[in-house]
Amino acid sequence: FSQHISMSSPPCSDLGAHNFLQGKYCGKLFTPEKLTFHQRYFCGPNAEKTKKQQKTAAKKAMQTMGIGQSAASSSSNTPPTITNIYRDYMKQAGVDIKAKGYWNVMK
Repeated sequence: FSQHISMSSPPCSDLGAHNFLQGKYCGKLFTPEKLTFHQRYFCGPNAEKTKKQQKTAAKKAMQTMGIGQSAASSSSNTPPTITNIYRDYMKQAGVDIKAKGYWNVMK
């Protein structure tokens, strides 16, 4: 492939055909259709998130603060499987489990 792409030229020849508008509050560039959507739901004093966006934001905030994690689990990265629950109980009892992997096979 012998063509070389110049980084100074735009990747699309009709890039100038789009009218990009700068956001009033964030300064990002959007097409007019996308700018109205962005200002309605994401940016500015009148922006109101949808119910789904509010639920996602609340879930992320709870994870950040450590709310909603079970008290029995000592590690937040392990799923509550039978093996992990057993390891957690044994760790609380002061017993060190040396087996790793399935059927006590070392990997």
